[in-house]
Amino acid sequence: MRNIKIKGGLLFKTCGVLVIALTLTCCCFQLDILGDHPTTAKVGDEITVKLHYSINTQISGDDAIQTKITNGIIGILAPKGWKIAENATLTYTSTKGNGKMKPMDPNMLDAHNPGYTYSQAMMLRAGRLGNLIDDMEWVPFMTENTISYTNGNDINGDVTIKMKVGADGNDTKTQLGYMFANTLNGIDKATLFINDCPNLYYYAITPAPIILVTGGTTGDLINFTDPQYSYIEPPKALDDDFVTINLTDQTISVKDQTAIVRHKLSAEINDGGKPGNVNIGIMLVWVKEKGVWKLLGRQAYKL
Repeated sequence: MRNIKIKGGLLFKTCGVLVIALTLTCCCFQLDILGDHPTTAKVGDEITVKLHYSINTQISGDDAIQTKITNGIIGILAPKGWKIAENATLTYTSTKGNGKMKPMDPNMLDAHNPGYTYSQAMMLRAGRLGNLIDDMEWVPFMTENTISYTNGNDINGDVTIKMKVGADGNDTKTQLGYMFANTLNGIDKATLFINDCPNLYYYAITPAPIILVTGGTTGDLINFTDPQYSYIEPPKALDDDFVTINLTDQTISVKDQTAIVRHKLSAEINDGGKPGNVNIGIMLVWVKEKGVWKLLGRQAYKL
């Protein structure tokens, strides 16, 4: 058997090598945020984010090399209400040329995740990062032009993202995120071990610092990272909404691999359009399994 050594890092491209009748596709994605990512903004502001990517591929031996063709992909994780597909423009520079990126067709399926669109595949693989409210989406963009490359290419460059924040008019606290991938390999796990590569996936994820967007017109704060601190204007509350929630008097008792957490919950609610109040005590039982705390049981009682 011939020895094949593969190492490198990538943005928009993937490396492909034909070994006799066997095609080996390899990639090591690397992605960094350039400079300081915005942590505050006003509703309607356009923020600028710059990312840096690089790739180098090296394969030893005298095997035939095939030229590969792909489109680069950048995914942006943001609140659905921001409508990033409509409110962001992306450009890139690289040693393979410069260009623009466009939103992908929302119905375009990722062949490496059967039945999933690219947006759904990104959510499947990466999740919502530090956001606890399930109202986030991954919005994929792709290079307008295809990119061709062969083994041994050193590719690097920058991506500039300009996006309008807070299109829904809400004050928002959230964690944005960025993903690099390509259409050739999709949002998938690498099938080959790549020496010296810390990332064994055909994509790279970079979470951003939490950003606080203020100056909204709705009077609401949507706190994706700490939902218990979100608030809405009572007149706009829907049926069975919690308008405010406060947790107080928390105590934690730990014995071996078991923990008991107690606290009081007081809240203002809108019950079918009728304002009300809730005051209860809550007890949670946690057990530690393989170093991870898991919720075993919960009991609520009237105060």
